[in-house]
Amino acid sequence: MSVLDLLATSPGVFWGEGEGEGPDQGGYGFRVAVQAEPDGSVTFDYESWAPHAGLHHAEAARMYRTDGGVLLVTTSTGADALTFREGDAGVFGSIGGHRVGLVLEVQAPDVLTLGWWWPAADGTLRRQSRAVVRLVRRLVAPPPVPCPGGCTASVDRTVGNEAASGAGQRSPREVPWPGILVLDGKRTGVVAQQLAERLTRAAVVRTDLFDQAVRGSGVVRDAALREQVALAVVGAYAAAAHPVILHGRSTSSEQRALAEALVDAGLRPVRLVEVGESESYGDVARRLIEGD
Repeated sequence: MSVLDLLATSPGVFWGEGEGEGPDQGGYGFRVAVQAEPDGSVTFDYESWAPHAGLHHAEAARMYRTDGGVLLVTTSTGADALTFREGDAGVFGSIGGHRVGLVLEVQAPDVLTLGWWWPAADGTLRRQSRAVVRLVRRLVAPPPVPCPGGCTASVDRTVGNEAASGAGQRSPREVPWPGILVLDGKRTGVVAQQLAERLTRAAVVRTDLFDQAVRGSGVVRDAALREQVALAVVGAYAAAAHPVILHGRSTSSEQRALAEALVDAGLRPVRLVEVGESESYGDVARRLIEGD
């Protein structure tokens, strides 16, 4: 059993202590917030604090299952990400040129042990930092946002409606991995379908069908209307925590404009993915996982 399955049943905020070796030697306070997501992944918000020095390190990470096994993607900057693959349960090795490892043990439903490995000065891979954290509280959903007239509307659905209207400044709506993909190129329909089949759930939206839905003798192709409808549809799926894969018989410039409009509507993350004629869904999936 993967550690992913164990962590999915133990969401909450964990606090504890740990220590490092080498240049990071000394004691630290550790905080880890673990959250089970609707798409089957588990997210982490990790911090270490040094006495009398404040915040020492912070990372955000997501663990999820793919055809190739369980992956862990982590970032401390919000941009550059490091990807790990699970071997034995809870033992993760980095993918690529880095030599970094993480051992994550669920000793009990309320106790986690984390060990970080990287090369020492002599090049030997060693455990350089370790922490033991214990559950201090469960995570609960925040109260809904009240709306006029005494009714209530959840933040998710409010953001979906705002995405359709395109009005005002909004906080970004984070969609589960791989986020919102706007595919550009030939054979994007095949790639979109095969990508979706490998995810826990995802919405596949063919944007050129919005034009075909409007009938009549005086109908003309309206790219602006198609974009507006796409924003509304994607906003609704995002509010339900569905990743979205968009494709259609549109020009590259129209696909770029659609991706920009989705970002402007406050949806995150949005990625324009150019699909080569010889690329399969596996090639595209690999690029998404590696963050190229």
